[in-house]
Amino acid sequence: MGQIQTQMPLNLVIVGEGPEQEALKLEVSRLGLEKRVYFEGRVQDDQDLVSYYRRCEFLVLPSITHAEAFGVVLLEAMRQGKPLITTQLKSGVSEVNPDGVTGFQVRPADSNELARAILRLTTNKQLCAELGEAAKKRFDNQYSLPKMVEAHLSLYQSVLTGS
Repeated sequence: MGQIQTQMPLNLVIVGEGPEQEALKLEVSRLGLEKRVYFEGRVQDDQDLVSYYRRCEFLVLPSITHAEAFGVVLLEAMRQGKPLITTQLKSGVSEVNPDGVTGFQVRPADSNELARAILRLTTNKQLCAELGEAAKKRFDNQYSLPKMVEAHLSLYQSVLTGS
């Protein structure tokens, strides 16, 4: 399969740090993408983090291993009404982001499929807005603090009563 080409100017902001950061920086440099890819590093302040979510169009979490068990970052983006692009992992990530409901799931390590999902959200603002709205609604209905407290209390009650 060939690479997907686009003339659309896209920017990528990578927030956080990890073991692949230096390799990614080298690849960005090799490809001449220094003016399109920004490495922001670790964000310490919650207000700054929220600001990143508010300014982004969508969040991409392209994990390739099951080490990404849940992805709190997904909930943080959903809370701000952002659609998600995640990988199809047998973990909580797929539960948080049902494909076609709050965003898209792609096969792990499939860069062409990932590119198609990114282009789909970038070129269809209405779809992006609809998925973002659904993400916010899903967050409010399932993952907000009151809903999580309610679910945990219900679980504890059922364990204590044996029902």
